[in-house]
Amino acid sequence: MEIRSEITPLKQVLTHRPGNEHQFVSPSHIKEMIVKHGEYIENPEFILFDDITDHHKIGKEHDELTSILNTWTENNCIDINKLLSAIFQDLKLRKLVFDECLQIDFNLYGFTPKLNLEFINHLTSEQFVEMLIEGEWNGEKIFNMPIPNLMFTRDIGVVFGNSLLISNACHSARKREQVIASHLFKNHSLFNNLNIIDFKRIRDDLSIEGGDVMVFNENIVLIGISERTPKHSIEKLIPYIFKEGFTSIIGINLPKKRELMHLDTIFTRVSESECILFPPVFYQDNYEGEDMDIYHFTEPADYSKIKPSQKSFLELFLSLGVEIEPIFCGGNNPLLQKREQWTDGANSFALAPGKIIGYKRNYATINELEKHGYLVLSTEQFQKDPNKWKTTNEKFIITIEGSELVRGRGGMRCLTMPLKRENNIG
Repeated sequence: MEIRSEITPLKQVLTHRPGNEHQFVSPSHIKEMIVKHGEYIENPEFILFDDITDHHKIGKEHDELTSILNTWTENNCIDINKLLSAIFQDLKLRKLVFDECLQIDFNLYGFTPKLNLEFINHLTSEQFVEMLIEGEWNGEKIFNMPIPNLMFTRDIGVVFGNSLLISNACHSARKREQVIASHLFKNHSLFNNLNIIDFKRIRDDLSIEGGDVMVFNENIVLIGISERTPKHSIEKLIPYIFKEGFTSIIGINLPKKRELMHLDTIFTRVSESECILFPPVFYQDNYEGEDMDIYHFTEPADYSKIKPSQKSFLELFLSLGVEIEPIFCGGNNPLLQKREQWTDGANSFALAPGKIIGYKRNYATINELEKHGYLVLSTEQFQKDPNKWKTTNEKFIITIEGSELVRGRGGMRCLTMPLKRENNIG
């Protein structure tokens, strides 16, 4: 199990099928700001979704993605529920995790369930997992909110080299899933051969999320300095990345805005030389008044004293011997760039170099890919002759429907946590 490139052929990947947890999302959960005592304040119960989803349709849209992933990896697309159900056959571990989750809910919301909690011992492990994710059981509220964001498995952990970083979520809405993921990675045999790095044990007061960490190639790791991953977090993580043999770590200062929550919302690698990117961030000195500083870490040092590079992002890559051919999210139209960045046009996922998956709805971005020689395939076209597409030298994008998936502000990269890729090319 190893990851040393963002684009080498995918061998194994972790996902989570969104399900009944979405039917427990209330209109009050999707308001970022609320009025209290006549003033607007941040909603402590904001669940990070922009709308209520159709909990039946969102699962079917996700099935389209996993059908592609399973075909490509020869059924090595693993649903997190399967792994959780295996470890929670252990009743002692079940109680430990349950108690931790209850404590988090009490600390964050002052919430305590009213029923006798011994009921968890009588659940099957599958039922226990459902309850943890949905937040309810038999009509009784066990936790204050469900955890629909678990479908974005990218954020709970990152494999770089032979190490697995357990993330530390920024927002309250994702704290329970972080507890669950932490125990999964530490207790399931699938992860036994990885060096586990629990960021919460390094600095519990700092957050870091997987959407900001990108293993660009065997030498370079990119990390977004975002609203969810501060620069201090990168400074703490750097020694572990160098230990895995990477030689350059590039920190990219992003505007601290919800629509640019992670690096992969504005930049993803799609082939040896091509990347989809959101132009306003990469071709201006600042974006909406915020400086786009780039930090280059190359050796052990006092990382807090590293100054921003004088080179732009693309110039820095050139100095490292990497030429990036940009493909514009939204094309050349500024309005379409913003619209399609909002709907994750820049958030693609590579099955292999030049073979990617994205949302069908990002028409201008797909048009740009076509200009760069990409064929556009439906899931049906891919599944009709998968061996042809797995062995072809042609570049392509497989487009899936995503009107419900995108309401959670995540694309194909967000929905996938690669565990293993081939490492024979950059």
